[in-house]
Amino acid sequence: VSDCQTACFGATLGRPGIVIVSGTGSIVLAQSESGRLTRVGGWGHVLGDAGSAYWIALESVKAAVAAKEGLGPKTSLGRFVRRWFNVEKLTEIAPLIYGPGFAKEKFAALAGHLSDNVGKTDAVFRGICRRAGQELASQALAVIRLAGLEVRPVPVHLAGGVLAKNELVRERLAAALKESCKVRIEKPKLSAVGGAAAMALADAGIELSSAVVSSLAKAGRGR
Repeated sequence: VSDCQTACFGATLGRPGIVIVSGTGSIVLAQSESGRLTRVGGWGHVLGDAGSAYWIALESVKAAVAAKEGLGPKTSLGRFVRRWFNVEKLTEIAPLIYGPGFAKEKFAALAGHLSDNVGKTDAVFRGICRRAGQELASQALAVIRLAGLEVRPVPVHLAGGVLAKNELVRERLAAALKESCKVRIEKPKLSAVGGAAAMALADAGIELSSAVVSSLAKAGRGR
């Protein structure tokens, strides 16, 4: 099965709920009362990944370019984007980004660099982070509807580096969800790797007791 399926099972242990993953990319999954898995997102950085680290980095670079060309509000993003790419002029980043050796993971890492340096001071970047949270919330509400989740409050499990480290994204996501639906924000019970082990145990007929789940969680932390 795919790693998104094991991530969902690890978070929910097969119970009804949703998992919002925002790392390099983004995807939202729902586990229904009947055990059916529904997904929204996960289309990759070209077709989707809204609210992900890649998306935040891309929107930040666009904002820096817009500010330089007088098409957008002033921002300090350009200075830190140049520093990240180790160039003197913003125009010098284009050949690097479009070069064949440039990986989306490297571009996504720019989001963390900007968060560390301007996350508390730059209004444009803070707005981008809030938009990221809103985008993730929209996907989450869509998957709740598609999966027909009736349990209230809906257990919502947050996973991925963006939701672990970016407070602005996390806060806007939670607020937007609570404006439209009764939810309960929780941490995933297990990682995607732990979820794979839990799925195997469940398939073998072994009860996923609290002791078993605790053992799997400890094993995951020890990797």
